[in-house]
Amino acid sequence: MFLDGFLYNHPRLRLALSRVIPDLEITISLLHRTFTISTREEIALLRLAWLINSSPTGHELASLVTLAGFVGEGSTFVDVGANVGLYSVPMASLGQVLGYKVVAVEPNLETAKRLKKNLAGYPCAIVIEAAASNIEGWTDMVGTSSSGTFHIERANEHKRYLGIKEARVRLFRLDLLPQLLDDTRLVVKIDVEGHESEVLDGMAGLFAGGRISAVMIDGFEDRTIPSRLTQSGFELYDGRSLCSFRAGEHFNLLAVSAQR
Repeated sequence: MFLDGFLYNHPRLRLALSRVIPDLEITISLLHRTFTISTREEIALLRLAWLINSSPTGHELASLVTLAGFVGEGSTFVDVGANVGLYSVPMASLGQVLGYKVVAVEPNLETAKRLKKNLAGYPCAIVIEAAASNIEGWTDMVGTSSSGTFHIERANEHKRYLGIKEARVRLFRLDLLPQLLDDTRLVVKIDVEGHESEVLDGMAGLFAGGRISAVMIDGFEDRTIPSRLTQSGFELYDGRSLCSFRAGEHFNLLAVSAQR
């Protein structure tokens, strides 16, 4: 930012300003983790926390940090509802170095074009232009001008939208991924605007075969999903902070296999 650059080039002014700032020890939240800082000595962290926490993508960054810890050499990160690659691109950059693959699943064809461009520099990544579901076939998807609202059509629901988009897209079961991948363990992130249960149904074979190390679901409508994952041998956490998951309090669910 301009102010940061200006103060960096004028150290005496920076020092003078810092002396008028109260030197208090406070606790802040940054990437959903707690830090104790000095308001004077660590003012840059205080400003950073404010910027990230006030940003709509601040929560996403915390989830991304969490996911990065679960994907290792020889495994595959599967990004279901990848959009333009907020998760897929940084994970692919790590995959190039650490030796894992990335599969990005995106049904919006216009968004998928941009996703492909963003992942073009990473040979470890592939893009599947389809909607993950529990069946193979085709369906209608609708949404506003934002690709982030693109979802499987529900009867008459799209009539509530302005600037509506409609598209015919392919349905794809994640159980078919072994045809594209070696016998690797998968870490799956799901962001599908209300279609979460169907995506999990389409992963039944992967669950049964012990192929899933962890699943992160960024919001879900079916309230039986936590118990379903627990019964399948997964431990539940808040995907942003890694605290124990509490239904109704936490939005982002991370399920980690007890056999990981």
